[in-house]
Amino acid sequence: MTTTIAVGDAQAAATARATARTLLQAATDMLQNDALSVPQGTEKVFGLAYGWWRFACRSAELVLLGDESGFSVELAPVVRGVFNHIYAVNWLVSNGELAFDAVVAHAGEEDEKLIKKLESTAWPQAAKYRADRDQALAKAGPLPVRTPAEEALLKQYQHEVKNFHDQLDRYGSVELYPVYSHLSSFSHTTTATAGAYIQELSDGTQQLLQKAQVEGHAYVVHVAVLLLQGAEALSPLIDGDPLRASIEKARQDLGVVGVPLLPVRK
Repeated sequence: MTTTIAVGDAQAAATARATARTLLQAATDMLQNDALSVPQGTEKVFGLAYGWWRFACRSAELVLLGDESGFSVELAPVVRGVFNHIYAVNWLVSNGELAFDAVVAHAGEEDEKLIKKLESTAWPQAAKYRADRDQALAKAGPLPVRTPAEEALLKQYQHEVKNFHDQLDRYGSVELYPVYSHLSSFSHTTTATAGAYIQELSDGTQQLLQKAQVEGHAYVVHVAVLLLQGAEALSPLIDGDPLRASIEKARQDLGVVGVPLLPVRK
Protein backbone atom coordinates (compact mmCIF):
# COMPACT_ATOMS: atom_id res chain seq x y z
CA MET A 1 0.00 0.00 0.00
CA THR A 2 1.28 3.47 -0.87
CA THR A 3 0.31 6.85 0.56
CA THR A 4 0.66 10.48 -0.43
CA ILE A 5 3.07 10.94 2.50
CA ALA A 6 6.67 11.73 1.52
CA VAL A 7 9.09 10.36 4.11
CA GLY A 8 11.57 13.23 3.72
CA ASP A 9 9.03 16.01 4.11
CA ALA A 10 8.83 17.58 7.58
CA GLN A 11 5.15 18.49 7.26
CA ALA A 12 4.33 15.01 6.02
CA ALA A 13 6.16 13.51 8.97
CA ALA A 14 4.17 15.76 11.30
CA THR A 15 0.96 14.52 9.69
CA ALA A 16 2.04 10.91 10.10
CA ARG A 17 2.99 11.50 13.73
CA ALA A 18 -0.35 13.15 14.50
CA THR A 19 -2.21 10.33 12.75
CA ALA A 20 -0.32 7.72 14.70
CA ARG A 21 -1.05 9.50 17.97
CA THR A 22 -4.76 9.72 17.08
CA LEU A 23 -4.93 5.99 16.34
CA LEU A 24 -3.11 5.14 19.56
CA GLN A 25 -5.48 7.35 21.55
CA ALA A 26 -8.48 5.75 19.86
CA ALA A 27 -7.15 2.36 20.91
CA THR A 28 -6.77 3.55 24.50
CA ASP A 29 -10.29 4.98 24.51
CA MET A 30 -11.70 1.75 23.10
CA LEU A 31 -10.05 -0.36 25.80
CA GLN A 32 -11.61 1.77 28.53
CA ASN A 33 -15.02 0.50 27.45
CA ASP A 34 -16.04 -2.19 29.95
CA ALA A 35 -18.74 -3.43 27.57
CA LEU A 36 -16.28 -4.41 24.81
CA SER A 37 -17.29 -7.76 23.33
CA VAL A 38 -16.64 -10.07 20.38
CA PRO A 39 -18.95 -12.53 18.62
CA GLN A 40 -19.25 -15.92 20.30
CA GLY A 41 -16.86 -18.48 18.89
CA THR A 42 -14.20 -15.95 17.85
CA GLU A 43 -12.58 -15.58 21.27
CA LYS A 44 -9.44 -17.64 20.57
CA VAL A 45 -8.54 -15.89 17.33
CA PHE A 46 -9.42 -12.49 18.76
CA GLY A 47 -7.31 -13.02 21.88
CA LEU A 48 -4.17 -13.79 19.88
CA ALA A 49 -4.86 -11.03 17.35
CA TYR A 50 -5.46 -8.55 20.17
CA GLY A 51 -2.18 -9.47 21.88
CA TRP A 52 -0.18 -9.02 18.68
CA TRP A 53 -1.98 -5.76 17.95
CA ARG A 54 -1.28 -4.38 21.43
CA PHE A 55 2.38 -5.32 21.13
CA ALA A 56 2.48 -3.45 17.82
CA CYS A 57 0.69 -0.41 19.28
CA ARG A 58 3.01 -0.17 22.26
CA SER A 59 6.04 -0.67 20.04
CA ALA A 60 4.80 2.03 17.65
CA GLU A 61 4.48 4.41 20.58
CA LEU A 62 8.09 3.62 21.46
CA VAL A 63 9.11 4.53 17.90
CA LEU A 64 7.34 7.89 18.18
CA LEU A 65 8.99 8.64 21.51
CA GLY A 66 12.39 7.60 20.18
CA ASP A 67 12.04 9.69 17.04
CA GLU A 68 11.07 12.73 19.09
CA SER A 69 14.19 12.17 21.23
CA GLY A 70 16.55 12.06 18.24
CA PHE A 71 16.90 8.31 17.75
CA SER A 72 16.82 6.92 14.22
CA VAL A 73 18.42 3.62 13.10
CA GLU A 74 18.24 2.37 16.70
CA LEU A 75 14.47 2.19 16.20
CA ALA A 76 14.70 -0.12 13.17
CA PRO A 77 14.37 -3.36 15.17
CA VAL A 78 11.24 -1.97 16.84
CA VAL A 79 9.73 -0.94 13.49
CA ARG A 80 10.54 -4.43 12.20
CA GLY A 81 8.53 -5.90 15.07
CA VAL A 82 5.57 -3.61 14.35
CA PHE A 83 5.69 -4.55 10.66
CA ASN A 84 5.84 -8.28 11.41
CA HIS A 85 3.07 -8.22 14.02
CA ILE A 86 0.59 -6.09 12.07
CA TYR A 87 0.85 -8.30 9.01
CA ALA A 88 0.57 -11.35 11.27
CA VAL A 89 -2.69 -9.97 12.69
CA ASN A 90 -4.14 -9.76 9.18
CA TRP A 91 -2.79 -13.25 8.39
CA LEU A 92 -4.38 -14.70 11.54
CA VAL A 93 -7.74 -13.01 11.09
CA SER A 94 -8.04 -14.02 7.45
CA ASN A 95 -7.19 -17.69 8.12
CA GLY A 96 -9.11 -18.22 11.34
CA GLU A 97 -8.93 -20.93 13.99
CA LEU A 98 -6.67 -23.29 12.05
CA ALA A 99 -4.09 -20.50 11.85
CA PHE A 100 -4.46 -20.04 15.61
CA ASP A 101 -3.75 -23.76 16.05
CA ALA A 102 -0.67 -23.40 13.84
CA VAL A 103 0.67 -20.59 16.02
CA VAL A 104 0.10 -22.69 19.16
CA ALA A 105 1.80 -25.70 17.55
CA HIS A 106 4.78 -23.57 16.51
CA ALA A 107 5.03 -22.14 20.02
CA GLY A 108 5.05 -25.68 21.38
CA GLU A 109 7.93 -26.62 19.10
CA GLU A 110 9.86 -23.54 20.20
CA ASP A 111 9.20 -24.35 23.87
CA GLU A 112 10.54 -27.86 23.37
CA LYS A 113 13.68 -26.52 21.69
CA LEU A 114 14.27 -24.12 24.58
CA ILE A 115 13.80 -26.82 27.21
CA LYS A 116 16.26 -29.11 25.41
CA LYS A 117 18.79 -26.28 25.32
CA LEU A 118 18.30 -25.68 29.04
CA GLU A 119 18.79 -29.39 29.69
CA SER A 120 21.86 -29.68 27.47
CA THR A 121 23.52 -26.69 29.18
CA ALA A 122 22.60 -27.93 32.68
CA TRP A 123 20.43 -25.00 33.74
CA PRO A 124 19.07 -25.62 37.26
CA GLN A 125 15.56 -24.59 36.14
CA ALA A 126 15.44 -27.12 33.28
CA ALA A 127 13.60 -29.80 35.25
CA LYS A 128 10.92 -27.36 36.41
CA TYR A 129 10.38 -26.08 32.87
CA ARG A 130 10.06 -29.67 31.63
CA ALA A 131 7.57 -30.55 34.36
CA ASP A 132 5.50 -27.42 33.70
CA ARG A 133 5.51 -28.19 30.00
CA ASP A 134 4.37 -31.79 30.54
CA GLN A 135 1.61 -30.62 32.87
CA ALA A 136 0.37 -28.07 30.33
CA LEU A 137 0.29 -30.72 27.58
CA ALA A 138 -1.62 -33.13 29.80
CA LYS A 139 -4.14 -30.41 30.69
CA ALA A 140 -4.62 -29.50 27.02
CA GLY A 141 -5.68 -33.06 26.20
CA PRO A 142 -5.49 -34.84 22.84
CA LEU A 143 -5.11 -32.94 19.59
CA PRO A 144 -8.31 -32.44 17.55
CA VAL A 145 -9.05 -34.90 14.77
CA ARG A 146 -8.46 -33.27 11.40
CA THR A 147 -8.89 -34.30 7.79
CA PRO A 148 -5.78 -34.78 5.63
CA ALA A 149 -6.58 -31.49 3.90
CA GLU A 150 -6.77 -29.70 7.26
CA GLU A 151 -3.49 -31.25 8.39
CA ALA A 152 -1.79 -30.10 5.19
CA LEU A 153 -3.15 -26.59 5.63
CA LEU A 154 -2.05 -26.59 9.29
CA LYS A 155 1.50 -27.41 8.23
CA GLN A 156 1.36 -24.67 5.60
CA TYR A 157 0.27 -22.17 8.24
CA GLN A 158 3.02 -23.33 10.61
CA HIS A 159 5.52 -22.70 7.84
CA GLU A 160 4.13 -19.22 7.25
CA VAL A 161 4.26 -18.36 10.97
CA LYS A 162 8.05 -18.69 10.97
CA ASN A 163 8.77 -17.57 7.39
CA PHE A 164 7.72 -13.96 6.93
CA HIS A 165 8.88 -13.91 3.30
CA ASP A 166 6.52 -16.73 2.41
CA GLN A 167 3.72 -15.21 4.46
CA LEU A 168 4.04 -12.00 2.44
CA ASP A 169 4.26 -14.00 -0.79
CA ARG A 170 0.97 -15.80 -0.07
CA TYR A 171 -0.65 -12.38 0.23
CA GLY A 172 0.85 -10.93 -2.93
CA SER A 173 3.04 -8.56 -0.91
CA VAL A 174 6.48 -10.06 -1.42
CA GLU A 175 7.70 -6.70 -2.76
CA LEU A 176 7.63 -5.51 0.87
CA TYR A 177 10.20 -8.07 1.96
CA PRO A 178 13.18 -5.82 1.07
CA VAL A 179 11.81 -3.33 3.62
CA TYR A 180 11.79 -6.09 6.21
CA SER A 181 15.31 -7.15 5.20
CA HIS A 182 16.55 -3.57 5.53
CA LEU A 183 15.04 -3.28 9.01
CA SER A 184 16.53 -6.67 9.88
CA SER A 185 20.01 -5.41 8.99
CA PHE A 186 19.77 -3.17 12.07
CA SER A 187 18.51 -6.04 14.22
CA HIS A 188 21.76 -8.02 14.00
CA THR A 189 25.50 -7.40 14.16
CA THR A 190 26.06 -6.08 10.64
CA THR A 191 28.09 -3.47 8.80
CA ALA A 192 24.87 -1.42 8.74
CA THR A 193 24.80 -1.02 12.52
CA ALA A 194 28.50 -0.16 12.64
CA GLY A 195 28.44 2.07 9.59
CA ALA A 196 25.67 4.24 10.97
CA TYR A 197 28.22 5.81 13.32
CA ILE A 198 31.13 6.20 10.92
CA GLN A 199 31.36 8.75 8.12
CA GLU A 200 33.86 8.19 5.32
CA LEU A 201 35.62 11.46 4.43
CA SER A 202 36.97 12.45 1.02
CA ASP A 203 40.58 12.30 2.22
CA GLY A 204 40.23 8.63 3.11
CA THR A 205 39.87 9.14 6.86
CA GLN A 206 36.83 8.43 8.99
CA GLN A 207 34.75 10.70 11.16
CA LEU A 208 33.36 9.01 14.26
CA LEU A 209 29.76 10.00 14.98
CA GLN A 210 27.97 10.07 18.31
CA LYS A 211 24.63 9.44 16.62
CA ALA A 212 23.57 8.30 13.18
CA GLN A 213 22.94 11.01 10.61
CA VAL A 214 19.61 10.13 9.03
CA GLU A 215 17.42 12.56 7.14
CA GLY A 216 13.66 12.40 7.32
CA HIS A 217 11.33 10.42 9.54
CA ALA A 218 10.65 7.29 7.51
CA TYR A 219 10.03 5.15 10.59
CA VAL A 220 7.31 7.49 11.85
CA VAL A 221 5.55 7.36 8.49
CA HIS A 222 5.92 3.59 8.40
CA VAL A 223 4.39 3.01 11.83
CA ALA A 224 1.53 5.42 11.12
CA VAL A 225 0.53 3.34 8.10
CA LEU A 226 1.01 0.11 10.05
CA LEU A 227 -1.18 1.36 12.91
CA LEU A 228 -3.90 2.16 10.39
CA GLN A 229 -3.60 -1.34 8.89
CA GLY A 230 -3.69 -2.89 12.35
CA ALA A 231 -6.83 -0.99 13.30
CA GLU A 232 -8.45 -2.07 10.05
CA ALA A 233 -7.64 -5.71 10.79
CA LEU A 234 -8.71 -5.73 14.45
CA SER A 235 -11.66 -3.37 14.75
CA PRO A 236 -14.13 -5.45 12.67
CA LEU A 237 -13.58 -8.37 15.06
CA ILE A 238 -15.15 -6.35 17.89
CA ASP A 239 -18.87 -5.77 18.20
CA GLY A 240 -19.67 -2.30 16.88
CA ASP A 241 -16.40 -1.89 14.94
CA PRO A 242 -15.29 0.74 17.53
CA LEU A 243 -12.21 2.08 15.71
CA ARG A 244 -14.05 2.79 12.43
CA ALA A 245 -14.31 6.58 12.84
CA SER A 246 -10.59 6.85 13.63
CA ILE A 247 -9.75 4.60 10.69
CA GLU A 248 -11.68 6.78 8.26
CA LYS A 249 -10.06 9.96 9.59
CA ALA A 250 -6.60 8.39 9.33
CA ARG A 251 -7.35 7.32 5.76
CA GLN A 252 -8.07 10.93 4.86
CA ASP A 253 -5.03 12.28 6.67
CA LEU A 254 -2.67 9.76 5.02
CA GLY A 255 -4.25 10.06 1.58
CA VAL A 256 -5.50 6.48 1.27
CA VAL A 257 -9.25 7.00 0.97
CA GLY A 258 -10.71 4.17 -1.10
CA VAL A 259 -7.42 2.24 -1.12
CA PRO A 260 -7.39 -1.38 0.17
CA LEU A 261 -5.45 -1.33 3.43
CA LEU A 262 -4.84 -5.04 3.87
CA PRO A 263 -3.46 -7.61 1.44
CA VAL A 264 -5.64 -10.61 0.51
CA ARG A 265 -4.45 -14.21 0.44
CA LYS A 266 -3.70 -15.41 -3.08
